[in-house]
Amino acid sequence: TDGSVVELDYTDRSDERKLVGLSPDQVVGIGWRDRYGKGWKVTVRGTNLTRHEGSGADLAEAVSAALNAYYTAEAAEIALRADSVVHLERELSRHDWWHMLSDSYATNVAGHDHMVEIRGIAARCPADTVRALWLRYAPADFACPI
Repeated sequence: TDGSVVELDYTDRSDERKLVGLSPDQVVGIGWRDRYGKGWKVTVRGTNLTRHEGSGADLAEAVSAALNAYYTAEAAEIALRADSVVHLERELSRHDWWHMLSDSYATNVAGHDHMVEIRGIAARCPADTVRALWLRYAPADFACPI
């Protein structure tokens, strides 16, 4: 998280101790040498479990390309969230409407939390637009909250 790059040699088993000591918040991305060429590839972790990839002739170039992809995606996400109607439509289209039927507690909680987020977004949109989008994406058994 401090911007430093730590290169690990996977042929040396002692390097595994460097990874074990790191929490997931400390690891921003993973880079590796391209198997077919001499370049590098880097994957950077973004928000919402997204990954952004970049490649380059050396590690620094690959990290820069991956971070540029990350920043571009984050800017697009911020722009989408600025328009509440577009944001609501996306979240309604992604919602797991039957999460409460899952045997997984984590799925139930995630579905409930996502519906709380959807209702918060809907509160910022015109009521007729919310109803129209709700009818388009929600199953017939689900009454519109507005």
